[in-house]
Amino acid sequence: VVLLTIAFVTFHNDISPGWLYGSMSYASLEMNDWHAGLIRILQYGASFIVGISVLALIPRKKLFVSKFGERSLYIYLWHGFAVKFLGAIGVFALAQAFSTLFAVALVLLTLLICILLGSTEVANFTEKILFHPVRYVFTKLKMNRSH
Repeated sequence: VVLLTIAFVTFHNDISPGWLYGSMSYASLEMNDWHAGLIRILQYGASFIVGISVLALIPRKKLFVSKFGERSLYIYLWHGFAVKFLGAIGVFALAQAFSTLFAVALVLLTLLICILLGSTEVANFTEKILFHPVRYVFTKLKMNRSH
């Protein structure tokens, strides 16, 4: 799957990132041909295969990467900010204009972002600013209902 993905990105690096959102119309993706639906179905199929492949990578015992799995919620919650920031500074536009080496660098940057967002500091920060206030509100609501 990894080799197929690298080959696909190498030979088709002109694909709009909008295809990855799944919410954009074919017209906004500038695809009005009959095969646009087929492309989207193939993309969903590839996503399904990648998802199953990721599940196959789940270890049966604790490894050094297990902490990132335990903190995947924090990575999920914050990664959108990193994606929007990288898009705003033009990294994705550069990725379309440059070579496979740039794509590999982008994968390494992705790994770095996951490591940073999966850190203890980010987990503690998220707990303080997001989860503690939400728990407080739900505790108050529960107390109000019991009276």
